[in-house]
Amino acid sequence: MSSDRHELQEELEHDGFVTGVLTAYEGVKARKGLVLGLLVGVTVVVVGVLALIRAGQLKEDRAAVLLGRASALLDTEQLDQARPLLEKVRADYAGTDAARDALYFLALGDLQQDKLAQARANLETYMKEAGVESFMKATAQAGLAVCDERERKWAEAAEKWTAAAMMDEAGNFNAPTYLLNAALCFEQAGKPAEALPLLERILEKYPKSAVKTRVEVVQARLKTDA
Repeated sequence: MSSDRHELQEELEHDGFVTGVLTAYEGVKARKGLVLGLLVGVTVVVVGVLALIRAGQLKEDRAAVLLGRASALLDTEQLDQARPLLEKVRADYAGTDAARDALYFLALGDLQQDKLAQARANLETYMKEAGVESFMKATAQAGLAVCDERERKWAEAAEKWTAAAMMDEAGNFNAPTYLLNAALCFEQAGKPAEALPLLERILEKYPKSAVKTRVEVVQARLKTDA
């Protein structure tokens, strides 16, 4: 009898093990649909994201092509032909790098045509959209300085020229010229004391600058007047 009980016990334990395996398997099968559903869902999301990235890149590429055409026209001073292309980039490809840069070129065209209010508005918007400091952002700041100069706002122009020189200073090869312009505007504003440190900065920081000789002439003049 004890032998029978032992065999029965082994059989029961075996049956319990098998039942456990079968229960687990049934659970896996029950969850299989959920797992597959999740995998399909993830795949759809990934494909969607990739499609958006591709569409975004296509948008950037098309905008860049139009901007390139406009830039070529600007190089040959065909502003009237370039402006519609620049405006199309702004209107049809908002949010792209090319749309931001198109605004910069539109502002330069405005300056060329002496449309100061429009140029200032476009440059200020560009400055906001540009974000981090860069060579082009520095030139946009310089454009704002030109607007002030043409309106004979000498002190304001000097401040903007100085700010332009300090933007991305390491990569800004126009910095010496901007500082010289700032000094000349301070001179026009009757503030030679504010001009002289800028001239000294050029001579110290940019001793091989192409504007060095002119800086020395202006510096001598301001010191004599002082």
